[in-house]
Amino acid sequence: SAASIVVSVIVRSCSGRDQVDEREDQDPHHVDEVPVEADHLDGLGLVAADAVLGDHAERGEQHDAAGIIHKVRCVGQLIGEQEAAEALVSERLQPAAQALTGHEERPMGAVLLGIRDGTLIAAGGVTSGYGVLEMMSADNALASMSGWKPVSRESMIIAEPDFFVIPQRGLDAAGGVEGLLDHPTLKFTKAAQSGQVYAMDGMAMLGFGPRTLEAAAKLGADIRASQETDTPK
Repeated sequence: SAASIVVSVIVRSCSGRDQVDEREDQDPHHVDEVPVEADHLDGLGLVAADAVLGDHAERGEQHDAAGIIHKVRCVGQLIGEQEAAEALVSERLQPAAQALTGHEERPMGAVLLGIRDGTLIAAGGVTSGYGVLEMMSADNALASMSGWKPVSRESMIIAEPDFFVIPQRGLDAAGGVEGLLDHPTLKFTKAAQSGQVYAMDGMAMLGFGPRTLEAAAKLGADIRASQETDTPK
C-alpha cells in the first residue's frame, strides 16, 4: 500500500540499514505485534510516530532512548514537522529518558513474545525485547541466546528470571496470567511462583517509537516497587 511504502522509505532513511536486506531479521513475525495502519499516518503524534517507527523495529535499529529520540527528529525532518518533533522530544521523551537513569539495582527479567504451537518464544540478544530491558536498567535472563527463539523448560529454569514481560495480545492468547504461568516452560520458575507477570501494549513495548520510552519508565518503576514490597525488611 502507499502507506507501507511511505513507512519503508522513512524508516530506511532514518535507520541507515535494513535488517531484512542484510539477512539479520531475527523475528519475521514481529510485525504482528506492531502493525502499521494507513490511518495512523496523520502527523507526528504518539500513535503516528509509533506506527512509522515501530513496523521495522528489529531492522538494525538502535534499541535505546537515544535511538528513539534520533528517529523522532529524523522523521520530523523528513515530513516537515520539525517543531512538532522537538516538542515531543522536550516535553515527553527526554523526561521519560531521564526517569530511566540512576538505578543501581538491576532486576533480572525475560521478555516473552507468546506461545506458538505450544512453544514459548522469548527475546535473546539483538532484539527489541532485550532493548526494552536495557532501557529500564534490567538484565535479560536469556541474553546468552540471540534473537527471538523458542525456550526450553531447562533453559528457563537455569535463567531464573525475577519477572516476565509480555505483549497483552500474547498474554490473552495464552489464556491470561494463569494460563501463561501454567506453561511447562515457566511454571517452576521463581517469577511464576511469585506471579511476576507484566503485560503491555505490543506497540508500546516493542515498537521503539515514542511510547516505548514512557512504557519502559513505567514498567521499571512498577517492577522495582513490587520487588521492594516483596523484599523482607
